[in-house]
Amino acid sequence: MYNRNRFSSSHNTIKIDSYSIVYICFLSAFLLNVSNFVVDYTRFRYFIYGLQLIGYIIGCVKFLLHSVSIKKLFFVNMIGILIIITSIQSGETILLSTFLLIIASRGVNFDNLVKFDLRFRSIGTILIIIFSKIGIVSNRIIFRENGAIDMMRESLGFSHPNRLALEILIISLDIMYIKYKKYSFKDIVVISFLLIFNVMVTDGRSSIYCQVILLIFIVFNFIFAKKVKIINSIEMIITKNAYTIFAICIGFSFYTAISYDYFSDKWAKLNTIFNARIGLAQNAIVSWGIHLLGQNISYITTVEAQINNVTNNGIDNMYVYLGVTFGGIILVIFLLFLLFDFRFVIKKGNIAATFALIIIVICGIMENQMLSAESNIFLICLGGILYKNNFYINDNIDD
Repeated sequence: MYNRNRFSSSHNTIKIDSYSIVYICFLSAFLLNVSNFVVDYTRFRYFIYGLQLIGYIIGCVKFLLHSVSIKKLFFVNMIGILIIITSIQSGETILLSTFLLIIASRGVNFDNLVKFDLRFRSIGTILIIIFSKIGIVSNRIIFRENGAIDMMRESLGFSHPNRLALEILIISLDIMYIKYKKYSFKDIVVISFLLIFNVMVTDGRSSIYCQVILLIFIVFNFIFAKKVKIINSIEMIITKNAYTIFAICIGFSFYTAISYDYFSDKWAKLNTIFNARIGLAQNAIVSWGIHLLGQNISYITTVEAQINNVTNNGIDNMYVYLGVTFGGIILVIFLLFLLFDFRFVIKKGNIAATFALIIIVICGIMENQMLSAESNIFLICLGGILYKNNFYINDNIDD
């Protein structure tokens, strides 16, 4: 439990410190990276690299300024070296910023960080949507076959409608976390609006399914707010089943990817339910396999496949993507870290963080974009394991 007088902030004021600057740099670079700005590409990339470089420098300095035990320093260095090797091997750097945000999180007030993320991410998302309407950012439109009618899906400035849908989901998770046990009818209206927005604009189904679960959770907590026994029962169900849900999501991902049969009607129906994700996952495992330290693969996304009339070979399942791209060692480490993340927030009695992680691991079956802390702020909770009493998160957010 931490000293609230020292670390708490009012609802309207959030302290900006060195860690916030690091987070701003990485989140800004991330939002720009997943948008479609109509500008000189080379200069634009240099600007993004500049933001990331500032984040890396300040983050490294912040980490090095604090004394760490030899044992922890050895552990951090080993993990860091493995991530650097696999990032070079795969050509993907999304795990580097996540690693730095975790190891630089000493002294961080996680609850305030989520508030900060909600404001900054919401402003960034709204700006990109506005820019898409005035032509500064291109709006990517995709049509999905839906019976006799083609469903129009808009990205509103983001790289893909699914990316916009995930941003809306993350904003919803932030609201759920911040307002836990203090939900009002206004919160239900806001979450419902965000859900309807995704249904009408992006049709990002994995995000929509997760938002439905999220909305049910919030409505239940709102209706039974004064029924302590019912709320306690809901919390017990969440904590007791968190590890089981985590294991099911991972087991389902690899079992279906390995066992999928192209000639089976049952498998074809299941693959259709998951929007061809299972078939793509199996194709990746068969074509490239899972190496120890990852591999460099030229993925062809759905959008690129439609534009160039070629076959999509991307991997949407987060767990299979992690294994194929970054290798078996990083896959095991990441899954262990997720497990430790669950253990940490459950031990703290933080139901909101536990439920958020459950939503994220479910979403990981259909989306691979929750691997980075910029998309999944709850990964930063791992800092609590590294720094214990020097990482501040509510033991129970309504205390």
